[in-house]
Amino acid sequence: MGSAPSKPASPTTPVEKSNAAYVHHVSADRTARIQAEQQHRASRWTQHDQLDADAPGEGTAEIALDRLDEWHQDAFAAPTSRLAAMTLHNANIADSLHVRDAEITNQHVFTHSVPLHAKAVTNQKSSGRCWLFALTNLIRLEVIKQLDIKDADFELSQSYLHFCDKLEKANFFLENVIELADRAWDDRELSFLSSSFYSDGGQWDMVTSLIVKYGVVPQSVFPESFNSSNTSRINWLVTVKVREMAQELRDLKAVSEERLAASVASGRLTPAQRDAAVLGTLRAHKQKQMKDVYRMLAIAYGKPPRPHEEFEFSWYDSKGRYQSLRTTPYDFQVKYTGTFTAKGSCSLVHDPRNEPNKLITVSRLGNIWGAEPVRYVNTDPELMMRKVVESVKAGHAVFFGCDVGQFSHTPSGIMDTKLYDYEHAFGITLGLTKKERLQMGESQMTHAMVIDAVHLDAKTGAPLRFAVQNSWGSTAGKEGYMVMSAEWFCQFVYQVVIRKEFVPKDLWTLFENGVDDRSIVLPCYDPMGALA
Repeated sequence: MGSAPSKPASPTTPVEKSNAAYVHHVSADRTARIQAEQQHRASRWTQHDQLDADAPGEGTAEIALDRLDEWHQDAFAAPTSRLAAMTLHNANIADSLHVRDAEITNQHVFTHSVPLHAKAVTNQKSSGRCWLFALTNLIRLEVIKQLDIKDADFELSQSYLHFCDKLEKANFFLENVIELADRAWDDRELSFLSSSFYSDGGQWDMVTSLIVKYGVVPQSVFPESFNSSNTSRINWLVTVKVREMAQELRDLKAVSEERLAASVASGRLTPAQRDAAVLGTLRAHKQKQMKDVYRMLAIAYGKPPRPHEEFEFSWYDSKGRYQSLRTTPYDFQVKYTGTFTAKGSCSLVHDPRNEPNKLITVSRLGNIWGAEPVRYVNTDPELMMRKVVESVKAGHAVFFGCDVGQFSHTPSGIMDTKLYDYEHAFGITLGLTKKERLQMGESQMTHAMVIDAVHLDAKTGAPLRFAVQNSWGSTAGKEGYMVMSAEWFCQFVYQVVIRKEFVPKDLWTLFENGVDDRSIVLPCYDPMGALA
C-alpha cells in the first residue's frame, strides 16, 4: 500500500464539524453503494444459473431458432414491456425516459459560488478543445479581477494555445517515431500513437506545459479562425502529412545505418557513435519537416504572436475608463493572471482499478517533448468532492475531467445518474461499477469543464449538486451552465485539479516528488490516457 489516506482531524471548530459530518455522510453513502454493488453482482446469477453437476445446463453456443418463440413471449409478458414498446419504438429513447424528479432536484441554485460565477460562457464549436477552454475559463476570472475588466464576454485566446498544441503534437509524434523506429507499424504502442496523435484533446499537465512555454494572450490579440473552430479538415490534412513525414524518418534511419555499417564493422565508429550520428541526421531532417507543419497551421489559423513578441491590449475597466498595456504572451501569463500559477495545482483522480494514494502516469502521453510527464494522484471521489467544495468556498473555480455523455441531457444541462429510467422501461438492471466500466471500455474521460458553484445540504454539509461552466455555447443547459449531482460526480468524474493549499500534504508530496519506481505507469492506450 501507499501512504495512509488523508483524513480530517477530530472536529474542533464549526467548519471542521461540518466537514466531519460531510465525511461521515459520504462514507456511509459509499458503504451503501459498495454493499448494493455486491448484492447486484450476486443477483446476476439466478437459481437456474447455478452449476449443477447432476443436471448440466442445456445452453448452446449458437442461438437456437426454437428459443426465439420463448424469448418473444417473455419480452412482452409484462405490461410495462408492452407499454414501453408502444411508446419507444418510434421515439427518442433517452428523451422519452427522462425522469421529471431529476429536473426538480437539479435546479440551478447553489449555496456557494465563486465571485464571478455566471460570466458569459464560451463556445468551442466544432472542435475538441474543451481542455483549452476549461483552462482559459479558469484563468480569465483571474484576469478580469486583476485588470478590472468591464466586459463580461472577455476571453483568453483558445486559438493561440490550440496553434501551439498542434505544432507541439506533430513534433511529439515524430520524436516518438524516431525513438520507436525499430518497431513494426503494427506494434500495439506505435500503432496507437499513429492513430491518435493529432486529436484536439488534451490534459491539464499538457496545457500548463503549453502556458509555461508559450504564455497566453487575450482573444482579441489572436481571434478565432474558421479552422480553429472547425478543426476536422485541417486535422486530417496535417495528420496525413505528418504520417508521411514519419515514414520518411524511418526510411532515412535505415539508409543512414546502412551507410555507416562499414565504418562500424571496421572499428572507425562504435555502435554508440553510429546511433548518435543517425539521431542527429533524423532530427536535422525533422526540423525541415516541422517548418512545413508550421506553414500549414499558420495558413489555416493565422500567424500567432511569438512568446516574447510584444502586443498591445486595450479594454474598459469597471468604471468605463480606457486602459491599455503592452506585454508579451509569456509575460501576460506571469503578470496578469492573478493568483493562478501554471504548476501550482495537482490532478487528483479516481481510478478504482489501481491502488489509492499512488502517483499514476501514462506512458508517452503528452504534447511537448521533454516536458514533465502527466501526473495523477489516485484517491477517492469523496476526498475529491471535499476539495472541490473547499476550493469554491475560497473563491476558486475547479478544472475537472469527466465522461460527459453518461446520463446527461444537454438541453436541460442535467448530469444525474437518475436522469433516465432505462431499467423499468426495458426490464433490466444496469450494474457495472466504475472499475468495471473502465476495464471494459464503457467509460473514460471525454470532456473537461469548470466547477464554480456548489449546493450543500443544510443539515449535513454534504454536496448535493455542482454548477458546471461548459464550453458549448449559451444554448446548452441554462445559459451555457450544466448542473451535476453528487452521485454523478462519484460515478463519472475522473479528475479534479486542486490548488496546492487545498491538497492534503501527503498527496502533494507524492505529486511533487514526481514519477519514480513506485509510481504506476499505464500504457499509452489505457483509458486513463484518454484526452478530454
